[in-house]
Amino acid sequence: MLPLSLLRVRRRCDSIVPLYVESNASTLQIAKLIIDLYSKYFGKKKGLLNSAVSQLENIGYDFKFIRGLAALLDRRCTLVKTSQVEPLDVRRKLFKLASEKGVPMSIEARTILLSQVAEELKTTIEILEASFYGDLEDEMTIGCFDPMVPIDLIKQYNLSLTQTLLFNAIELSFTVSGNWQHLFRQIKWLGLIYNVSVSGSKYWVTINKWWVR
Repeated sequence: MLPLSLLRVRRRCDSIVPLYVESNASTLQIAKLIIDLYSKYFGKKKGLLNSAVSQLENIGYDFKFIRGLAALLDRRCTLVKTSQVEPLDVRRKLFKLASEKGVPMSIEARTILLSQVAEELKTTIEILEASFYGDLEDEMTIGCFDPMVPIDLIKQYNLSLTQTLLFNAIELSFTVSGNWQHLFRQIKWLGLIYNVSVSGSKYWVTINKWWVR
């Protein structure tokens, strides 16, 4: 599933249709480009990769499409903290010392503050500053990336569009004619609120948004 902000749909009167992506030469090329980009930035900071991906938004594709592909590939990455000092400890000690002695208003005062904390943590000012935001995603390093072939990425993207749209739908209506017993068992097990009508061999099902037990 994708973040709601990346959902791409087309509205027609009272219907909403997801903008699926065809697996053609053009879309497969951009998918391969992003996959190769993630592989290229293995071992580098995530923030650098994010900047490289954002540049692809300027080559004529919908930025939601590019960011959607990137969001799916993000889940195949393992991020590693590379800071030599625990960032949370650095922030706690700096903020505590600043609250006791006052926020430094000059470079000299700032240096003194950093020196005291660096001495306490048995490190240097340079390492201290580099570690301050070391637990933020952009500052982490891509320690592992599990690549996929372009056509699978496109298929996963289209599936994720469907999942995102269904999850955020107010009402879902569909017909079913086969394996309906299993379907209704799942609907009841999930505690969904639904209405059913029969037309010949088909069941018309409507599931309401208020489906929480």
